[in-house]
Amino acid sequence: MICFDQVEAMQRTQCDVEAMFAFGQLVSTLHADTRNLVLITCVQSAFLDLMRRNIRDADYDRMGEFAIETLSPLPWPLAKKLLVARLDSVPELKHLRNGQPELWPLQEKPLEEMVGPMGMSARRLIEAASVQFARAQTGEVPERVPLDQSLQDTFSRLFEKGEELSWGEIEDAIAQGLPLLVTVLAPDWRLGETADLQDVDLRLERKDQRIDISICMHEHMTGLAARLRRLVAQWKGSGQSRLVLIRPLERPIPKTAKKTRERLNTLTERGAALIHPSGEVVAALDALRKLLSDAKAGDLSHNGETVSPETVQEWLQKNLPSCVEDFAAAILAGDPLGTKDRLILGELLELLSREHVIALEDAARKLAIDRDELWRAAQTQPDLVGT
Repeated sequence: MICFDQVEAMQRTQCDVEAMFAFGQLVSTLHADTRNLVLITCVQSAFLDLMRRNIRDADYDRMGEFAIETLSPLPWPLAKKLLVARLDSVPELKHLRNGQPELWPLQEKPLEEMVGPMGMSARRLIEAASVQFARAQTGEVPERVPLDQSLQDTFSRLFEKGEELSWGEIEDAIAQGLPLLVTVLAPDWRLGETADLQDVDLRLERKDQRIDISICMHEHMTGLAARLRRLVAQWKGSGQSRLVLIRPLERPIPKTAKKTRERLNTLTERGAALIHPSGEVVAALDALRKLLSDAKAGDLSHNGETVSPETVQEWLQKNLPSCVEDFAAAILAGDPLGTKDRLILGELLELLSREHVIALEDAARKLAIDRDELWRAAQTQPDLVGT
């Protein structure tokens, strides 16, 4: 059995239909090439209509060959079973409930009346039960958390998890989070086609402007040098799209990687930009993509009501960390920090990974970099360098 969760979050932007087409092909391939396999997914009805319009008819027919069912509001008998199961999921509470009424410590009658003949969604039912449970514990109705505070708390929790991502997860956070960030902060930009561009991961387009983005996450310099070699051959600058290379600060390019640095210099001389997202930016991108994914899939709620993606986007526009806005501006409008300073900063961070505390003069001598140039680059990232 394979369950596909949050299918709605496959879309990188609201206009992205490639993801749905690819999902249809995936399901069709699994249908044709496997036996004794059950595929299950839950999608919102509005998204199901989008899938029907953007998936090949043959693929869509295979997806619904067994059944397409609608999840109706829970009638009281099923609602009661759900509440019993949730109460019994806590071993200590299950022990205390022995010999008590079925829904103890909840009061059955008010909940049954709330569900009524029309039924109720599981989310609203659990929210109502949680309020009643809290009242039974403390004797008071719990204070309602404002929506803005709830979103901030959720974003902060996701941000903390984003600070512990593996190297592969960092790449996913950037590749998936960046298009969503652009949608939030600069909706006049849209995703372009990159199928014919081997080393361009994302293309952003607006009227007659185009930005090609290459996410250079290679651990070994051999692979990075090969990618830069191909980009040197493909991208000539002067009139073509802008080229942006993204590589986290945690992976500076050492001086010993001469071929890599040589090709990088060639690209930057043609106008390409090298941008290093900090760990804070990566964590925020990861939190952003997960928060929006939950909203798109209908998995984000507040006081029992679903929070829409539009509401989340409006909140993000006003509450993203300033470093994330600076990161987006560097990509869309041009990086205020030149590539030379970026490379100097990378060398300094590599040195600091070996020598955690070092005087400015000693660092300048060891790196063979002018003291003032080194200080200027260090001042751009005081939280990382510790100036």
